[in-house]
Amino acid sequence: MHDPAPRTPLDTARHVWSAVTIRVAWELYMAGLKASPATLHEARDHVLLSLPRGASRGTAEELAGVFMGEWLGRVQDGRYRWRPPEADPILPRPSWRERLLEGLDPIGEVVLRLRYGDGLELSEVERVTRVDRVILAGACEGVRSTLRHVMAEDDIGLVCADIDLLDRLLERVARLPAADCQGGWEASTPDGRLHAERCPRCARAVRLIRAGVLSPSELNPHAAVEATEQASVLALHLHPDARRHRKAVVEAFGPAAVRADDDAVLVDPDRIDDHLAVLSQLCLDGTPERTQIRGALVRGLGRWTRTGLIGPLGAAAVERIRERPWAEVDGCGVLPEKLPEPPSAARWWAGAALAALLALMAGVFALRDAPVEPSFPLLAEVVRDGAWVDMRVALHEDAYLLVVARQGEELLLVHASDELWDKARYATGEGDYGLAIEADELLIATSAAPFGDVDLAAANLAVLALQLQSTHGDADISVHTGI
Repeated sequence: MHDPAPRTPLDTARHVWSAVTIRVAWELYMAGLKASPATLHEARDHVLLSLPRGASRGTAEELAGVFMGEWLGRVQDGRYRWRPPEADPILPRPSWRERLLEGLDPIGEVVLRLRYGDGLELSEVERVTRVDRVILAGACEGVRSTLRHVMAEDDIGLVCADIDLLDRLLERVARLPAADCQGGWEASTPDGRLHAERCPRCARAVRLIRAGVLSPSELNPHAAVEATEQASVLALHLHPDARRHRKAVVEAFGPAAVRADDDAVLVDPDRIDDHLAVLSQLCLDGTPERTQIRGALVRGLGRWTRTGLIGPLGAAAVERIRERPWAEVDGCGVLPEKLPEPPSAARWWAGAALAALLALMAGVFALRDAPVEPSFPLLAEVVRDGAWVDMRVALHEDAYLLVVARQGEELLLVHASDELWDKARYATGEGDYGLAIEADELLIATSAAPFGDVDLAAANLAVLALQLQSTHGDADISVHTGI
């Protein structure tokens, strides 16, 4: 006899459709969420995309509970880095539920159905049944003891005497469907109601349908079922020191980005024209710096929805980025360094203030007349860059400009205005004037009168400043030393 051909993803989805739909609707109901068609479809598609190929109905139903926990974590808390719990060492056998029921009294059957099947706490079972909690606790022990007896008959013992492990096994036993269950779709038919009385899977379906939570039509596989959808995601991981920049990253990518966990961002690359340009600008701005980000471009089973990314792709991408070195993002090459901060002008302004004070004090001693207020006060900023000095001067258009530089022992006349317009050659286009020159010191002066011929025979710029003060009483003179 030949083995049956393995199911395709499409065949698997149709085979497990009803069982998965019932479990998904139940988990939504127990989580207090309204199972609207859109929500049900998205959650179910996440489960179908995540199921292993060829999964049986029983396996798919149990994994649906696991993957629904994953989906709820994503839509409620943005949690994508999540792994299914470890597999229990013992799996229930199909006959265990019927054999377990044979050994239970009526209260034990209620405890099996409500406590273990529906997942209610004993306090909730007490409220529903009005049976004292002490009696219910004793019934729980009876249910555990009966399961141990059933397992002993099959020569199976627990790996360890762990009550939690035994209770998890009881939960799975309580959910075992009847042997003749066809997956759950029969719960939508009139004859299926009788079957539901002895099948936990179909009993759930009937309860959900009666409560208006589940539509009977949802139990029949849709013609367009497909569990091979492929999607792409750009997963970005921020260093702990850069988590404060995640808002800036999300805003830069707009609606194409979603937050993931505490330190990651998932981006739909198909909705971004040039993610490299966006990342480069973020790194230039230092939000974050390139050594504080890493990323991976991943493609796999999944689909982008209004709430994020469904299927196994999201969790796989979040894990993948933690394998990347910092400053590396797939498809982006080497990200740029943060632009340097503008140099502080405090040091140069302090030097300018000191030079101006020295010039003023020298003027007080050298000149007998009372100082005259400058006609055109100047505001200058002088910054050194190696051997070069950059000068920026805010200047009135009616002022004449004088610039003299000291290069070693020599004084060099850079500019002396004869006309009001001749300073225009240094205009920056931003309302001020600027030039760059190799110099050790710089003298800048303004006046309401042309400077004409300037005598450069002075010993230094401080002496030249005194001479200019005597010839241009209204001049504003600034000597920049130590730049």
